[in-house]
Amino acid sequence: MIRRTTRILLSALFIAFASALIITLIASYFYWQQLIPWAAERWLQQHQWKIIEIQGAAPSTTGWQIDSLSLQQTSPADANTRLQLNGLHLFWDLTRLYTEGKFEGIELQSADIRLPSTQSEATTPASLDLRPWLSPAIISQLPAKDIRLSNLNIHREQAGLNSHILTSLSLVNGTLDWQSQLISLSAYPALEGMTATLNTKLIKQTDAAEPELQLSPFSLNITHQNQQLLSSQGHLSLGETIRLVAEHKIELQSLASVLQKIPETGITDTHLPWASGTLNITGTTLLQPDYDPTAPLQSLQPESEQTVSLTISPVALSETGLANISGNAELELDLNISLTPQILKLTINDKNRLTVTDFQTPSLNSQQLQISLQPAAGIHIPLSTQNPAEQSLQIPAVTFTLQSQESTIISGQKPLPVSHQPILITTGTFALCIANECPAKPLKITGTLTAEKLQFSHPDFPLPEANLNSNWQLERQSETTDFKQQFRLLLADSLLPAGAQLIRGNSRTLISTGQPLTTANWQLKLASLNGAEKLIKRYYPDLPEELALNGGSLSHQGALHLENNRLALRLRQRIENLSGQFDQNSWGGLSWHSDFRRSLSGRLRDDGSLNVDYIAAGIPIEQFSSSYQLRPVKGKPGSLQLRLTQPQAQLLGGEVLADDFTISESFGLNTRLTLKDIQLADVLALEQQEGLTGEGTLQGSIPLEKTAAGFQVTDGRINNTGAGWIKFQPTPELRNVAKRTPGLDTAFKALENLQYSQLNIGVDYQPDGSTRLNTRLKGLNPDWNAGQRIEFGINIEENLLQLIKALQYTNKLTRSLEKRYR
Repeated sequence: MIRRTTRILLSALFIAFASALIITLIASYFYWQQLIPWAAERWLQQHQWKIIEIQGAAPSTTGWQIDSLSLQQTSPADANTRLQLNGLHLFWDLTRLYTEGKFEGIELQSADIRLPSTQSEATTPASLDLRPWLSPAIISQLPAKDIRLSNLNIHREQAGLNSHILTSLSLVNGTLDWQSQLISLSAYPALEGMTATLNTKLIKQTDAAEPELQLSPFSLNITHQNQQLLSSQGHLSLGETIRLVAEHKIELQSLASVLQKIPETGITDTHLPWASGTLNITGTTLLQPDYDPTAPLQSLQPESEQTVSLTISPVALSETGLANISGNAELELDLNISLTPQILKLTINDKNRLTVTDFQTPSLNSQQLQISLQPAAGIHIPLSTQNPAEQSLQIPAVTFTLQSQESTIISGQKPLPVSHQPILITTGTFALCIANECPAKPLKITGTLTAEKLQFSHPDFPLPEANLNSNWQLERQSETTDFKQQFRLLLADSLLPAGAQLIRGNSRTLISTGQPLTTANWQLKLASLNGAEKLIKRYYPDLPEELALNGGSLSHQGALHLENNRLALRLRQRIENLSGQFDQNSWGGLSWHSDFRRSLSGRLRDDGSLNVDYIAAGIPIEQFSSSYQLRPVKGKPGSLQLRLTQPQAQLLGGEVLADDFTISESFGLNTRLTLKDIQLADVLALEQQEGLTGEGTLQGSIPLEKTAAGFQVTDGRINNTGAGWIKFQPTPELRNVAKRTPGLDTAFKALENLQYSQLNIGVDYQPDGSTRLNTRLKGLNPDWNAGQRIEFGINIEENLLQLIKALQYTNKLTRSLEKRYR
């Protein structure tokens, strides 16, 4: 009985316990459905969020499906952030949820996030300690190991300007995939459509000396309307130090096309052709996890070493806006960048060059031009200066090298091929201000230019080889650029008297608000002009073969002024003590002084003088001198005329003066020659008549005219200035002729010892050389006819040109014989 009662009691207790357990589980289930929403609401309230509306199924033991959730931020007071979440699904394992507080997964189909407008007043950003966000413990703080957030629409309105970003994020087993697209940005609509994607593996590194969070490897891509802008691959370590080891590729053409649509960038259509190719940046960067916006470099303490390379594929110069220039330009850039909180250093390597092929301009064509540069040291940019106005680039000495292939200079109608050794341009060290407001002191750069073996090829004649050396200075202040140089140009040619000729000079170009102003001065000296006619004949083939130059010296000074595309020149020449010979004529002691000028208006003038010690042209001329002026013809600016003033010379023992006269472009002239103290003995010697002598002094006036036909003298007059005598002892042949001609016999007897008191000669000369001398004599012969006074006339006709040629031949023959038997 007792045993049965015990069994019944135990059964009742078991049934009661089971019933209680079942009731408890049923109650817990209904309590759980209320606990989860309550806990979620409490958590949101603690973080200043309020649930506006929630729709969805009740939580289950495996998760919670929320169809719609509306949230609003409650603090700070001016915050008005609103969240609208759609299709939120939380997955959990109850054991892990209770023990670790972690979900198994979080999925969100879409969300709409409305951010409030910020205050317009500018505030100083606070310092930020990044360590809590960079610790590997952040992985442990993630709410789930599987997070998938899709279609996050972030909206913001600020001062009437709207922005909209669409973002998606997936974090599954430590693999992060993130994508964000800029849907609209009313301030910069050109950026709309820009998309950034990131793929990486999150690794919690705790066994190292300093625990760190690694994004390794990572891949970041930024595109715009399916055009690649930036791609980065590498490794990022986050801990007590931020370490980035990565390779970045920037597509310049795509980036410039986007930025060109933003006016603030200043990029125009002419810049786009140059923005091509891929900019490659590879290296390592270290940062400290402290950020102070007032001193970013000092707080972040960056240490970075980067290698930068860029190759811009050939760009058509015709598309860059350069007028009258065509060709294809290619740029290669290779440099190293080093960054510390104190300095930014750029080190340019050997592979930096600009190459232009098929280069064509109105003045220069070249199959290839190449410019390369090599600094002697790195470019330094100090970053630690306390005064922003002192921010500057410390530029080291740089050498630029210019090389060309098959280059041609276009000069007139004939191109001139040119070849040369590499042209070197060096600059000294200087500081280049990069501050917003630079100090008043000017920028000054000095350097040198060396161009050796410059050889120009003319189709008609060779040109001398040139070697150029220049010391230059570039100064920039305010709106004015001043370029100065001193140069030495050495011309090498076998036909130069010394085989080479040095030209020294200087130039200056001043660029202000208007057109450039260029001035230049140069000078050269030739100690000897021996054989210079060979060099002259190279450039002037019509120069007579019979011309020969001896001795003499040349000094030349030139000045140039170029302003508003108008050219002014001043050229001063001095030739001293030059001798020479032309055919049967010769001269010695020639001095020529010239001062040639060209004004900015194009008006030409030349003032000078010519002096010659002697001219042997059949008739000996000594001490010839004249000044001259070359001027435009009045009313005809394009025509020139030469005016000789005070021309004079010593001739036949006396002096010849000419009235000032003008020589036209057709070489026409009209003047009057005045004869003074001409010696009769020298005049009679010209005739070389055997037995004819005399003494006396003559004067006269000879009108001289030059026309297209030649020289002409009409009604020239010569007369004696005092008593004189003429003695003529005829040869036997002439005496026999005189016996048969009574008048001639009388004249011969009178001329045997004629003491004349009057001698008048009328002169007429024709362009063909025909000369008529009408001579009237008055006097007496004391040895004949009882000394009676006599008067008679003699008319002489002969060709003066032939006489002069005969005299020239006689002089030439005499000189040849003297030279041969000396």
